[in-house]
Amino acid sequence: MAGSEMEPELVKKIAFYEKNFVMATFCFEKSGDTMWEKLAKACGLRASVDQIRGTHPESYFSYLSEAAGLFESIGKLDSAASCYCDLGEYERAGKIYMHKCGKLDAAAECFTLAGCYSEAAEAYAKGDQFSDCLSVCKSEKLFDKELEEHLSFKSKELEEVEREFLENCALYYHELLLLKEEPGHFLDDAELARSSGALLKEADLLEKTGKFKEAALLLLWYVYISSLWGDGNISWPLKQFAQKEELCNKVKLLAKSSSGVMYNFVCSELTILSDQHNSLPELKQDLCISRNYRSLRGEILLVRKILDTHLQMNSSSYDWEDKLPVDIYQFCEDEMFQNRVSVRTLVIYWNMWKNHILDLLRRNTVYFSLNKDADWIRNTCNKGLQREEKRIHFDGRELVSAMRSYWQSELLSVGIKVLETLEALRKSKSNGSAFHQGTSLLHIFEVSKFLLDFQWHNLTNPYKKRLQYFLGISLNYIDIVIPLDWRKSVDEELVSLRETDLSVNLLEEIILQTVDIKALERVIIICLCSRVSVAVYKNLSNKLKDKDRWKSFVEKFRDRGLKDVSVARALQLALDNSFGATSSFLSLHSFGYLLDRLLLMQSFSSRKSYTTRSCFVGSFTHIRSASTLSVRQSSLDLSVMIERIEDILSGSQFGVGMMYRSKIDASYYPLLVLKMVMILSLICLKLPKYSHWLLRHLSGYGNYAYFLPKKFVSGLLRKRKNEELNLDPEVVAEAFSSIDDPLLIISSEDCSPKINAPCAIFVDLRKSKEEIMSLLFPRKNILNASTSSSTVNAGAIPEGSSSETLPDTVMNMELRMNWKVIEEISEAINEKGVAPNKLPAATRIMNELDISRATFLLAVAAQCSITSYTFQNFEKFVFHVNEGLKMLSIAFDTRVPERLYSRALNSSTVKDLRFVENNHAIFIKEAQVVEEDNYSIVWEKLRTAVDALQDVRHYVDKFFILIDEFVNHHVTSQVTKVEETGDEASVVLENQSECENTQDEYTKAFGFRLPSLLVGVT
Repeated sequence: MAGSEMEPELVKKIAFYEKNFVMATFCFEKSGDTMWEKLAKACGLRASVDQIRGTHPESYFSYLSEAAGLFESIGKLDSAASCYCDLGEYERAGKIYMHKCGKLDAAAECFTLAGCYSEAAEAYAKGDQFSDCLSVCKSEKLFDKELEEHLSFKSKELEEVEREFLENCALYYHELLLLKEEPGHFLDDAELARSSGALLKEADLLEKTGKFKEAALLLLWYVYISSLWGDGNISWPLKQFAQKEELCNKVKLLAKSSSGVMYNFVCSELTILSDQHNSLPELKQDLCISRNYRSLRGEILLVRKILDTHLQMNSSSYDWEDKLPVDIYQFCEDEMFQNRVSVRTLVIYWNMWKNHILDLLRRNTVYFSLNKDADWIRNTCNKGLQREEKRIHFDGRELVSAMRSYWQSELLSVGIKVLETLEALRKSKSNGSAFHQGTSLLHIFEVSKFLLDFQWHNLTNPYKKRLQYFLGISLNYIDIVIPLDWRKSVDEELVSLRETDLSVNLLEEIILQTVDIKALERVIIICLCSRVSVAVYKNLSNKLKDKDRWKSFVEKFRDRGLKDVSVARALQLALDNSFGATSSFLSLHSFGYLLDRLLLMQSFSSRKSYTTRSCFVGSFTHIRSASTLSVRQSSLDLSVMIERIEDILSGSQFGVGMMYRSKIDASYYPLLVLKMVMILSLICLKLPKYSHWLLRHLSGYGNYAYFLPKKFVSGLLRKRKNEELNLDPEVVAEAFSSIDDPLLIISSEDCSPKINAPCAIFVDLRKSKEEIMSLLFPRKNILNASTSSSTVNAGAIPEGSSSETLPDTVMNMELRMNWKVIEEISEAINEKGVAPNKLPAATRIMNELDISRATFLLAVAAQCSITSYTFQNFEKFVFHVNEGLKMLSIAFDTRVPERLYSRALNSSTVKDLRFVENNHAIFIKEAQVVEEDNYSIVWEKLRTAVDALQDVRHYVDKFFILIDEFVNHHVTSQVTKVEETGDEASVVLENQSECENTQDEYTKAFGFRLPSLLVGVT
């Protein structure tokens, strides 16, 4: 063959032998080589099935079946038989091995697996494996056939096997002869019948001796076993069999002949063994009766029926309780009798059934084989079969192994169904209350953790991965306990849920699974909001071995509690050390949480102190602990806390850097601002000298009002006079109540604080837990009262949705910079005879500038959350664009008194902002001092700021386009993946890796290369 003709043939063969079966199939199809085409296709299908065995069972069997047919059609019989084995078609595989391949060992093994014991014996005999042949015949009582085969044996090596076989034959026929009914020997005959497994015969003989109770019980067991495993069935659910109705009637007659009590018991048991559908109240009533009779069999079956009823119901049929039941078992009983189901009834009956199965697995006794054809013992060999006088029984080893395997399989199968139901219920409440979501997650953890920790005989990898998936879902419980919007965790029932042992166990599991140093922040927060074991503290200390100050804080908190001032000091040192450090593992969310707790700790050294309901409730476990209040004066420097808040709110390079490292979501940024302003307000109540800082962020330079609810801002500014904020508890309490997080005023001594704050909640730490809870959540105590609204306790704060307390203006902003207002300022710069804030459009311009600044900061937050790549000098870029917009805003603020106008402008750190392309540096030129009435200098400063912003307009616009398109692309792709796979957890994990995009990936996604300024270039 010429070289040009050989090349295509060579390519096809190379593709095939290099296992590129898709290409090989295509090439052979094109060349018309049918045999090789089928072979390549079959090999490709065979290779594919190994990858989808555990994930796509339907495709697995379809591909495997097609491959088997292709192999068989082209004479590749060995490969075809292998495929049939994997499909479970053992008889078909055995026939191919025996009659077409001549592989007698493989054929015998396949026939045995298929239950074709006669064919297996024949295969062994043809292969001269007489010992195995005899073993099969003996175990399956194929004595006639076996005797014929045996007569042809000539080997002296088989004399011992021959002798044993003949003894078995003799024993078998001897027993059959003994079973001939002879008057006066019925009991002996019944004993022999039992030893041979002839239960119906035994029951008949017992009846003839007048032992009606024993006969009835024996037939009852027969009905039970036949309903589950008769005719080789695979146990559950209960099934009909040929003689069931006839045997049930006979059992009743025998029981009635025994006694009335026996008759009632038998009727109860037969009701359970029926396959008719019963309602939950009926099943529960039967369960109560079965327990009265102390029937373990009946109880196990009824609990399983109740559990199956739960698993077959739609999520919409489940009830959701809004609080923890006082008596969980009584609650579940009441639910059953009312024909209602809930998450708790599902888990209660799962635990009941599970405990029964565990009890069966723990037992160590001798087991009688009542049905040799039962699926769970069918494949058990007879090595454990022993004779004791006239009785044949199992000693337990092999039979117990088979039994354990069966029950373990049932436990795993049902457990996964329970988990799937719990996950469906959780998804149905994805927008529901935190209490409902938390309840679902706790029980997903409970079931998945048990199944993963159980000592399985053989847990395959697909099942293990499935269980790990559910355990991973349960770890999201931390988002319920420590949500980004802290107010969502303030619920009386959620507090109760968090104090349960199950909650503590799940939170400890989260701690133990935390290996990434960046996740340790939330671990520390868990310790602050929940009780944890000493072992967990030790584990956490080990993980913090390279973080000395955090390690010191954790150990002091463990030993001294929340209320010791030395613990507060240790926390402040740790926070100071972390803030702004490039190696810090703290996010802004965690920083705000810990700052809140630091202020609470500091307050315990005062006779009265201020905090919020959310902070107090979040720390309630430790506030009510045995540790006593510290008597030492606090050494905390609150000015340090204010500096940290200022860094965050001012958009300083430190603050922006921390935002970038935190990867916070843009939607969280307004919450972050709200939390910082709330903490600053609490500090100002204690130290009024810092009120000017708060005022500046509410209405002056650095105004963040657009990120805050209007009612909250107006509340804090209610008593403002010029530059004096005049903050007091009444003002703060009113403002805090408007955002559903009331002010708490705490006292710990024998005195009542003389404070007029109707919207505040006053808490005396000396009161009981119940009394304090009634103050924290008063509405639930007065819900049914007829008291008029005018007489309601001042602490009864109206409860509103947290989402209703967020500023809609910011949340609905389009991610675009408003350059029109910048151009309008540029055109107005020639008007130098009047101050900018005296222009008719000054207020409108200021508002539009504030919105632009808010939009820019939201885009920055979005940039920080979606990608690991950012601008060269990103923090400087953000800081100076932000400062430029702030300076322009203050210049047009009509509220600034004239005498303070120039001073306000000089407080700006905004300078000339120019980007130099050759080294990507940012140059800053110091501002000139603005003298009073010298408006030309004011306009000159504005010209500098406007020019600086317009110089970077190209980059700012590219920045907004990047963020907008990336967010839309990201959200759409994630929604699509979740809809396609249904695996939310896997998509989240995949998303984490996708965030590590390169410059080329950006180019591919958005169709343009980012300017070098916008890419991290070294």
